[in-house]
Amino acid sequence: MISLPDIKAAVEAGSQWDLKRFAAVLSPVELFQKNLISADRSATAITLVLQMDADKDAVIRAVEEHIAGAPKDITLYQIGMPVVSNALTRYT
Repeated sequence: MISLPDIKAAVEAGSQWDLKRFAAVLSPVELFQKNLISADRSATAITLVLQMDADKDAVIRAVEEHIAGAPKDITLYQIGMPVVSNALTRYT
């Protein structure tokens, strides 16, 4: 998984940075801009890197369960080739 909390844990020793300090460290890193963090900093991505033999349908269902259980004041989406392939299979 690639996410902001994972990146924070990887680059910070001791969990002492507040969000402002963490944002200052990430801001100049072009790789994260528009890939992991939106330009207006109102959205982020969590990337799941699956093994070749992963049960993609099980992963899709597990993510759907997490989305369904999330607070209603945030908007979550599941995207990616496994989701698109699953949808194409269902709808054709």
